[in-house]
Amino acid sequence: MIPLLQILNRLSSYNKSINPNSTFHLLRLPSLARDEVLETFTSIELFNLSLVSHKMRIIIRSSKNWKKFELRMGVSGCGFAFILSINMNFFGKVFVLAESYRQLFVQVKNLTLEHDLEDDFKKKYYILDNFNVTNNLWIYSQFDFEKLRNSFPSDLNFVSIYHSQHLTMHSLSTLNARIVCLLKSTFNSGNFNCFMKEWVSGAYLRTKYFSCDVLGNLNKRDVFIDINVEEHPITFKRSYSIDNHEAIVFSGGLDISRSDGISATIILNPKGFKMMVWPDAKGVSSI
Repeated sequence: MIPLLQILNRLSSYNKSINPNSTFHLLRLPSLARDEVLETFTSIELFNLSLVSHKMRIIIRSSKNWKKFELRMGVSGCGFAFILSINMNFFGKVFVLAESYRQLFVQVKNLTLEHDLEDDFKKKYYILDNFNVTNNLWIYSQFDFEKLRNSFPSDLNFVSIYHSQHLTMHSLSTLNARIVCLLKSTFNSGNFNCFMKEWVSGAYLRTKYFSCDVLGNLNKRDVFIDINVEEHPITFKRSYSIDNHEAIVFSGGLDISRSDGISATIILNPKGFKMMVWPDAKGVSSI
């Protein structure tokens, strides 16, 4: 039995237990009573019930439980797979038409594009072109950011991109995210040199933490050419806190500064570039 029929049967059973000869009209209940009934449904049942009608969609979308939903997306042969959870607790997978789902979510707080999107490029571009992501974004599939019809989601809190080969410096500046983690990047020493010069000049003002692992090799001299740095010895240890994540403990590092007094520490190795902007999430300055 499909989930929607299960929901309708539950409503019918609830009604018949009160009066076997009457019909249960959920939408006719006062809002407080209706909310009490809706709280008896699981998250996955609540989601399916929201697909019954436009009016029901509005009611479900304004409920307390709906506002707690987290979202992950995937693709299967029968359409989009939406994995719903509340507070990171898994509740199940629902297959629906993307257009119906977009009507349910005016804004999507957290979005994950899974590995299984790799073989269906049109669908994943549709997702980012039509869903408004507001907080965190994880992309694990191959993605060419220049193919988006609309602009890439900006002003996010956290962005993690596993395959960032197609991410350009222009796309990076468009992200304007507080925390950026890139893997498998094709950025070179010159790209990071330009990135730091732009930061010193006042760009990337929202960025607090930027980490990028590269496919090639980075050269320290080329990365820091024409940039004033203060290099600390390996014996100099510090820690950096990122929101609720575990603090990063590191040694040494090279500090750069902007004209407004804000400083950042660069950790560089041949395969990666990391920048931490002070003060950190706990208000700790660089020294």
